[in-house]
Amino acid sequence: MSFMRMAGLLGGAAILMASPAAFATVNMGELVFSGEIEANTCQIDVSDGGHEITLPDVSRLVFQSAGDTAGATPITINLINCLYVDKGRGVKAAFVADAAGDPALERLENQAQDGATDIQVELLDLDGVTPLRIGAADSTQYVTISGSGTAVLKYQARYYALSAAVTAGPVEASATYELVYQ
Repeated sequence: MSFMRMAGLLGGAAILMASPAAFATVNMGELVFSGEIEANTCQIDVSDGGHEITLPDVSRLVFQSAGDTAGATPITINLINCLYVDKGRGVKAAFVADAAGDPALERLENQAQDGATDIQVELLDLDGVTPLRIGAADSTQYVTISGSGTAVLKYQARYYALSAAVTAGPVEASATYELVYQ
């Protein structure tokens, strides 16, 4: 084989190897994505009227120091028609303070006009002991969705004193929640 012919073949091979098409077939791949957008996975059963939580009347004298609590009251959120979620998966509520909340202390501010002072509302997880972190989806425990497509989320609310100087007056607080699925 002549030198010129050899150089021509080597040069052609070098050009072919340097072309983008040569690299594309070796260094590229394809990702294919698929999924499904579902309707609401569970419905909140509002037929029991359980979204108006009335804390008991408590004397201001119960609160002797900061951190004192009183008036623990159960909260029940009934979920129905969990048709689009595999039965046996978990669901929980993630709470967010409405209007005024204390993210540093993770309790709900008293929003009542001319209301009690130095008092907040604290939410507790289903164990009735662990305070919920308002605004943190990881602060509550999952509850298993039953085979019939229902679940019951149980929490508690209670008064929480910021100091021993709690004054008398109404207390009003609110929180929004969204359902989070496991």
